[in-house]
Amino acid sequence: MALWVTSRSDSTFRALLEGGDLAGGLRDVSASSIVIVPTRRQKEAVLRAWALNHGTGEPPMIETMAVFLRRMGDHLLFGAPTILSENEVDVLIRQVIADSSMLTSIGFEAQKLVRWTQYGITPDRVDELADLAHAQSRKGRILAEIAAGWRKLIDLYGGLACDRGRYELEVLARLPNLVKRPLRTPSGDEISSCVMIATHGVTTLDRDVLAALAVCGWDVGVGFADDLPTRSETQDRIGVSVADAAWFRAQDWTYGETVRSIPPYETFSVALASREEEVRRCIACIKDDVRHGTSLRDIAICVPGASVYRQIVEDLARRADLPLEAASSIPLSAEPEATALRSA
Repeated sequence: MALWVTSRSDSTFRALLEGGDLAGGLRDVSASSIVIVPTRRQKEAVLRAWALNHGTGEPPMIETMAVFLRRMGDHLLFGAPTILSENEVDVLIRQVIADSSMLTSIGFEAQKLVRWTQYGITPDRVDELADLAHAQSRKGRILAEIAAGWRKLIDLYGGLACDRGRYELEVLARLPNLVKRPLRTPSGDEISSCVMIATHGVTTLDRDVLAALAVCGWDVGVGFADDLPTRSETQDRIGVSVADAAWFRAQDWTYGETVRSIPPYETFSVALASREEEVRRCIACIKDDVRHGTSLRDIAICVPGASVYRQIVEDLARRADLPLEAASSIPLSAEPEATALRSA
């Protein structure tokens, strides 16, 4: 079951998030809403789903979080700083840490700084951690150097440029201005709602941005994807989406679960002479399904004792030009489809 949260109990996104039906749920999403998707590749899928129910008219704006933040920055930041790529930031970092062998050795780089910022870590927070670790300890000295180097980098930006993490901080600080200067569509309609769908987690800054939009009066929804399986057999862990949804719930957001019904399926059993023949028959069925329109993303090969079958499956799939993504063993007992199949 996938989790979802909305900033309002009567949110226009309830149908989309509760039903788990993208095409049907998008019926109620207006052209003045923003749909936030995890990656650019998913934008096309959402647009097709919208077209299934509308066909004509203006679709909602479908954007990644990075593009959405850029839109907000262009609207709210006067003389907005240039967002530097991670490669460009790394060039500046090399200048900052030229005299610090310690920062060079620990891999002080743009990717880490951006990620730290997105999860609410700042130079001041690093200083606090250095104090907790004791300034004279090796860990304390490393943390103190990280904080100092990070501040030098920010000074080097000079207000004219920044990395993606600091840009989001700037946008967050100015979001209250949306009350007086609302965002508008190209046709002039006010934008006051957004929904994030199929996300596997929300960074601290993204979470704060969505909460700030709700404070500004926006209708905001977040639909979480099912947590990805882990390599561990332990099933009592708290998933990322559960923890994120709990944070929103603590802010008095409405909370719910999407219960997906099991699609129609057919079960049949065939006795074959060898494992190789079993796999050949399986691959032949897959290729036939694909010819009739089934997406490869909707097909899985599940085998008992995966180590015995793995090489056979990989070899025969390669010969059949069948793309294969092999995952580590996944306990299927918790999946409703597997439970239904076993009881059939």
